[in-house]
Amino acid sequence: LFAATAEYRRRAIADARRSGAPLVRPVWVDAPQLRQALTAGELLMGDSVLVKPVVEAGQDEVSVGLPPGTWVELFSGRRHVVPSIPDPLPGVRRDPVVAPTVRLSAPVGRPAVLYRADDPDAATLREALRAAGLLG
Repeated sequence: LFAATAEYRRRAIADARRSGAPLVRPVWVDAPQLRQALTAGELLMGDSVLVKPVVEAGQDEVSVGLPPGTWVELFSGRRHVVPSIPDPLPGVRRDPVVAPTVRLSAPVGRPAVLYRADDPDAATLREALRAAGLLG
């Protein structure tokens, strides 16, 4: 898995160096309009890979709060479309919105991993995993 993600990680690290943003960060850093409690424990690696670790013994699924966009489950290929949240009028305060949540299978030892469908670098992860024999 580490080797199969090498190309994406190289590009994400280069982007992080250019932008100054941390390579791995909580989802709410990139989507501050979402309620933090609903994305707790979720991390973005680069701009396009979202990971929700499995942290409880015996847990076989996790709830994931998704930011706007089209997200694809890395291991299954299932797509989840989350509509954009309109920007508030200038000077108007908006309460954080509830992130759409999905329940994802997370067999023991495998986190829930999704990527943005519109990012060609992230989409190549799925093909790299297939080539490495890590997908069925």
